[in-house]
Amino acid sequence: MDIRCDLYVNVMAYDLNQGVIKWKRALGQDRDATAAGAKDAGAPRGSQRNGMVVTSTGIVFSTAKDGHLYAFDADDGKVLWSGELPSGTEGLPMAYESGGKHYIVVNATTPVTSGLKSRESGIGAVGPRNTGGYVVFALPLRTSSSTVK
Repeated sequence: MDIRCDLYVNVMAYDLNQGVIKWKRALGQDRDATAAGAKDAGAPRGSQRNGMVVTSTGIVFSTAKDGHLYAFDADDGKVLWSGELPSGTEGLPMAYESGGKHYIVVNATTPVTSGLKSRESGIGAVGPRNTGGYVVFALPLRTSSSTVK
């Protein structure tokens, strides 16, 4: 039995010229499903109250309910990188540039909730409250030999 509902556990890219889904990937990982042996199951309501930033270089940054920030390749959906946050997040990541360097900032101040112990299940969050803050990631500089888009 599939415990997921695709609309709430995936990030998808659409080709609006063709009217088709270009790619679809699981967003986050549910602790309970992973402990039961599921792979790439996504986190239920993985993107709810979270968001994305798409860069001009073809990278999609997305937060998820599992307390991570993910970087996807906009062309094929491959996960290029993920970073663990000190706490869960709600809201949009933000991209900015300062002094020629680019950054992604995330507000990570919400308990990580997952599976049967999630706030949405009515049982309550398992993580501590307000142990996080703003987390800033510096993006690597592009060079002529760089494989980053």
